[in-house]
Amino acid sequence: MYRILFPLFGCLFGLLTLEGILAAGGFAPEVVYIEKWRMRLSPNAKIGFEPIPHLDSTNKSVQFYGYSGASNSLGFRDKERSIERPDGVVRRILALGDSTTAGLWIENDADVYPAQLEKLYADERRAIEVLNFGVNGYNTSQEVEMLREKGLQYKPDLIVLGYCLNDRFQDDGGIYGFLIEEAKKSKSPNIADAGISSNLNAGYARLFSESALYRVLRFQVLPQFQKQLPDSTKRDPQKFWTDSVEDSFRALRVLSESNRFQVLVAILPELLPIDFNNLEYRAFSEHKKISQLSQELGFYVIDLLEPLKKCKLENPNELIAFDRYHARPYGNQCIAKAIKSYIDSQIW
Repeated sequence: MYRILFPLFGCLFGLLTLEGILAAGGFAPEVVYIEKWRMRLSPNAKIGFEPIPHLDSTNKSVQFYGYSGASNSLGFRDKERSIERPDGVVRRILALGDSTTAGLWIENDADVYPAQLEKLYADERRAIEVLNFGVNGYNTSQEVEMLREKGLQYKPDLIVLGYCLNDRFQDDGGIYGFLIEEAKKSKSPNIADAGISSNLNAGYARLFSESALYRVLRFQVLPQFQKQLPDSTKRDPQKFWTDSVEDSFRALRVLSESNRFQVLVAILPELLPIDFNNLEYRAFSEHKKISQLSQELGFYVIDLLEPLKKCKLENPNELIAFDRYHARPYGNQCIAKAIKSYIDSQIW
């Protein structure tokens, strides 16, 4: 027994001694954990920023985190998904989009339209997975690049691209610029940015970050063996202001051809005119442009304006919208039903 315990106590004593020396000497970097909108800078400058994996914001500010709950190992608002298709699953749908797809301000994960779509199929005993890759603040170029980098490994049969009418420009609430500035502040040798590189659950990250030994290993030793994040001082906080919808759609077509999946573009309309008849709808031209572009590239396309109007007529006391672009749970339910109906009648 002593032969086992003595080395263990010796190791523990050594670690505690090293911890004390590093802490007292100020050798460990301080940690600045960036959680604004659940985001961190991405090593891929084409994406810019990405959601933090395993970040649990249960019982925390929805205004700050976007929703209450835990993200999965990729940072998305979805349950954990195996890369290999589970036995019995006959189809895989991957939903791309921005906060309208991620379910901004919706309390329950099950009320977001990708989850509702999966449940509609489950209710019919159809084993179809619907993966939610929606990210708050993304535009189309970021969504397509995220698909290329992290989504293709799941070998989807169908991509549902939730096209929000603000996707032609950068509408991220300033988060990318905020993250760049925070990263610049952390460039001194004594500060590390945990918001960029930590894949730990937020609670564990804070616990471990109290350890000087952990901080030395995590932010000074391990980075010597890891791919380095591009210098944040060379990043343009307005990179995604450029209208890249057409180019992004064409890039999506190339991916669809080389990876053998189909694409359904779901045009998400402005919502307030649906709830309030006195408001004039002024976005018809953008609907037409996206519909024509989708058809030109051989994509399926569904304009959700009329289905949502029909939903409102069926339940006039139910509100569709939180605001101009973001649907309430009932609106998400209507979106899921309309998308399923289109898929069943036109695709599968």
